[in-house]
Amino acid sequence: MKDKLGEAIDSGEILRVRYFGESTPGTERDISPVKIINDKVRARCMETGAVKTFSISKMELAIPGESPELALKQSFNPPEFISTTEIASYLTDSLVALGWIVKTTDTSLTLHTPFKNGKTKKTPVISLDFEEYEYVFPEPDMDSPDFDWNDFIPDIVEGDALEGAEKIKRKRPWVVRAKNKGTATYGYSKKAMIRLMKWAGELSPSNKI
Repeated sequence: MKDKLGEAIDSGEILRVRYFGESTPGTERDISPVKIINDKVRARCMETGAVKTFSISKMELAIPGESPELALKQSFNPPEFISTTEIASYLTDSLVALGWIVKTTDTSLTLHTPFKNGKTKKTPVISLDFEEYEYVFPEPDMDSPDFDWNDFIPDIVEGDALEGAEKIKRKRPWVVRAKNKGTATYGYSKKAMIRLMKWAGELSPSNKI
């Protein structure tokens, strides 16, 4: 949010935001940011013309069609877990109440919908995965006279180990994906759970009944 405010200060852009720091939390307003001071921003409220100070941590962009994420954070504050099985135990009842079919493994929690015949669709709509490592290939020296693309093409060995790649522990191993939503990564499971529940609510099969 701070980066977006900084860009608006430079460009003069007016931002539509939701603010959760007053007596009517979640109110949408148009603001013109003026100056950022630590974790606060001075901005002109376009409705009143007054320049006010806002806490950046209590502000989010108002995106049409997306429910307020800060409202969910305030009402849903899960503990930190270290495994997807713990997360599943904590969230399953809430997810089932939203109409989801929940499946879990040692490293993933996936949300599915049924076919008309009642069978579960194999492809999940939403997933939360713990991906502890990633594989990074060395940059090839394409200017070298000895470079050969055939030598650089990796071979798959032992399932998920990539020959020639360096195995690196990820700083943000919690990965949440959803249909038509993209991918979000987090260093802490509780933040991934908040994102999961946000998308689970927005894409809930119960909303389509």
